[in-house]
Amino acid sequence: MRQRKELVLVMCLTLPILAAHESNATTCCTRHVTVDISGPAAEAGLAIAEWSSLFSSEGGSSPSQCPILIVGPGGCIDYQFKGVLSSGPAGRLDMKLVDCNHNTVVKVGSITWPCASFPNPCPDVMINFIVPFAAGFQPLNQIIDDYERIPVSCSVDPEKDIVEPDESMTVTVSEITDAQGRNSADFQWILAEAADGQILNGIEEGGLKGFQVDGGTVEVTYKAPSCCKKEDEDIYIYNSCWEKPEHPGPPENRIGKATFTKEPKVIEASIEYDHELIQKFPCVGCYRKNRITGTVPITINLEDRPPSIHGKGSVKSNLYGEGDGCTLSAAGMMTVSISGTLKSSGDDQQLLLVRFDENHAEDWTVHMVCPSKPEDSGNYSEVMGPPPKSKNDVWTLTFEDGYRLHLQANFSGMGWNNILHVPCLARCSE
Repeated sequence: MRQRKELVLVMCLTLPILAAHESNATTCCTRHVTVDISGPAAEAGLAIAEWSSLFSSEGGSSPSQCPILIVGPGGCIDYQFKGVLSSGPAGRLDMKLVDCNHNTVVKVGSITWPCASFPNPCPDVMINFIVPFAAGFQPLNQIIDDYERIPVSCSVDPEKDIVEPDESMTVTVSEITDAQGRNSADFQWILAEAADGQILNGIEEGGLKGFQVDGGTVEVTYKAPSCCKKEDEDIYIYNSCWEKPEHPGPPENRIGKATFTKEPKVIEASIEYDHELIQKFPCVGCYRKNRITGTVPITINLEDRPPSIHGKGSVKSNLYGEGDGCTLSAAGMMTVSISGTLKSSGDDQQLLLVRFDENHAEDWTVHMVCPSKPEDSGNYSEVMGPPPKSKNDVWTLTFEDGYRLHLQANFSGMGWNNILHVPCLARCSE
């Protein structure tokens, strides 16, 4: 027996791929700047206090005063003024501003002054020379900003416009610049985050992955999730105030974004058979019921034009019937061939037109049991005839749990209830 059925499967569409270049406002970080001057105790202590007071008013909350500075005596935290004070007929102060995290000298300077009272201290003369000398290290927040060049903008370019489930690709982050359009310092950190997929490389930091700007171009390895739903994916790039060289710190502001599409080329799925074909006869209580169960694998190829669906497999067919005081039963296999194409419905959806060819075995061995007529009991061979033809050309479809599609039809003498399983869609909600 050959039977043909037509189904309609609703598939959702999404927007095409976008790539983005994003720029944020200036990031204002806080930096601790300590002062340490060695030399004769009394004069060194006076020099530390004076130097600290000259810089303690720098830094604030507005972009023009960034970074925010906390200045005072102490050990090396973020930056340190490290000075060496010498006394003698000519006093001398050698000063350098040091980046504590990277052990780098940012700026250096020296000054000398005459001390007529030597060998006695001459603090007043020293202070008079220190004040104009400190001006060479001001404005300190601008010196530090020019040195750090914190990233506030970048270009984010995915290797591909469309990525398949579980596929990996490179996302290149380049043109990493500060608020003035200058290349950011190599030691700066940026952090990458995928809205749905994974970032495979980089250093873990609070669910994001950190990368140093080193060289000005960063290659981020992205892996798409196993979900086969067609939808947009976003990659976000953040800057950070963190400057420790060993590992990244928390994100500060988003400075870049790219949007592309996750879309499968081929979807592996299956159709689960679980329905009954029922035939009724004029006599009271007379009927034949054929229950069909099993799974048929299918492939949906989205690269075909139009996209296609194909599958072939075997399912079980179990026959049972009653009539004239007898029962009959039989079991066999049914070969199922499936084919179809995706077609546009014209209302921003896709329709999947599926055609089923179900081929029953030609000869079945039917087992008959007639308690009241033992002579009619026994086995016989029967050619299976076709069930009643469908009166409906369109099937009713409803999504159950996001990945199973119920395919249903009801018509004269026959009920049909199969399920289309798309396992990769089930992973979309994981």
